[in-house]
Amino acid sequence: MRGLPPSSVHADVLMNVAGWGARHRPGPNALSAADRAVEYARLVGDERVALHAGLVRGRLTADAGGVDDGIAEMYAVREKAGELRLADVMSRAATALPATLESTGRSLEAVAAADDGIDTARALGIADMEASVRCERANSLFSLGYWDESRTTAAAAARAARSESARARVASFRTELALARGDLAEAEVQLSLSRRKCGSYGSHPGHRITFVRHTMSLAVRRGRLPEARAAFETLADEDFRPGTQRYALPLLLVAAAAEADFRGRTAADADRPAVLADVRARLKRLPTLVPVWAAYALWAEAELARAEGVDAPDHWSRAATAFAPLQRPYELARIRRRWAAALLGAPGDRSAATVLPCEAHRAALRLGARPLAETVERLAARARVPLADPGPARGRVDGERERPGTPAAVTALVAPPVTVPDPDDGTGAATEHAERHPGEAVARTLERLGLTRREQEVHRLVAAGRTNRKIAEELYISPKTASVHVSNILAKLGVSGRGEAAALAHRLRLYPAQDATDAL
Repeated sequence: MRGLPPSSVHADVLMNVAGWGARHRPGPNALSAADRAVEYARLVGDERVALHAGLVRGRLTADAGGVDDGIAEMYAVREKAGELRLADVMSRAATALPATLESTGRSLEAVAAADDGIDTARALGIADMEASVRCERANSLFSLGYWDESRTTAAAAARAARSESARARVASFRTELALARGDLAEAEVQLSLSRRKCGSYGSHPGHRITFVRHTMSLAVRRGRLPEARAAFETLADEDFRPGTQRYALPLLLVAAAAEADFRGRTAADADRPAVLADVRARLKRLPTLVPVWAAYALWAEAELARAEGVDAPDHWSRAATAFAPLQRPYELARIRRRWAAALLGAPGDRSAATVLPCEAHRAALRLGARPLAETVERLAARARVPLADPGPARGRVDGERERPGTPAAVTALVAPPVTVPDPDDGTGAATEHAERHPGEAVARTLERLGLTRREQEVHRLVAAGRTNRKIAEELYISPKTASVHVSNILAKLGVSGRGEAAALAHRLRLYPAQDATDAL
């Protein structure tokens, strides 16, 4: 089609090239195709193709490290597609947005986006789409430390799934959860289901990489390093391009940790340098422009050093510092356990080594991560470090939100604790609760948030996507005053940005009149 003037057909071809590239070969070529598809589609006035291509471009931009710009474009596409009732674009946005948010470490926002996507899937009547979005929701809940709720969400996804590929997504998540909780028999069953049912889903790099990581993790747990290495070798030709960080970084971490765990076993030592060199080379090719990617890279470097016999506390300290603000309690607990072990084996001050096992153990018990808890207990027993009585396995642990969309600043104000019914439990209790006490619940929540009446008005407009200038115009205040209000709101809610503040408002249904208006 070179040399021909722009047309809808030309734009559509470029959009499909970009979409294929985003799925199979993410990188600059796919991004260039998406740019051209948007340009051509706009030139000929094809809104559907322009939105499709814009969604792909947003995802690729975020994957390349331009997170704010990429995600902003994806939100804009979702809203415009909803206005125009373009079902195919709406369905793609419903799955792509929460996946991209999770990939870039914005798990809390991903849960809110997934909730919106579930509503869209139900409105469109697409069961497999609902299953896929629920799997993304389950993954984000797992990251945030809400494993019981993630399990319930996965069960809802399994009920909705119709195709083999949708069932493979469910099986993949269930493998992840079973491994973390130490149920190796269940992990093996789900891993087998994931392999058998993958279908076209198996062509996605993310599925291939995740499947290999799960296979390696299971082999390591059973003491079979050669099997783990053989699984890793199947990805020898896999090109870890920008866009695969979400899957590739955890895989490289598992590979490095496996080599470290088996260090000193003569039968395995001979091949170790080659494996570690491969892991390090692949790690260097992956961009780490986003905090969660950088944190995983630091963790993998610490494991590589441990595999080479250099278990330095400073490595683990840097990894823990990187993960501390990311709301990933499981990862943080695992790193603290390694940090404690390194401190106990090094000369000098060991005072931190008496605190770190307690923190890791408390988090492991809260999550239900039995293998981690048992490992910490063995470490503490060897070092004669007393583990504090954890008490009931309730409440927040370091690196974890109390509930998705409910920051620590909010939960600290709640006394006594209020049980919110799970929307995925199939009982309808959440809907009944909200219908019976809508005004009372909202007023109580707003009071506990500590926002003034003016701050509530500003928060409502932030949740509606208004800029500071627009807020100032609507409330007859200066943009500087609006900016001050927004800063105060973020501080009181304990969130880091406007996106999280908006997600919180929608999650807690703080402004129902606005939600109803948005739905029109």
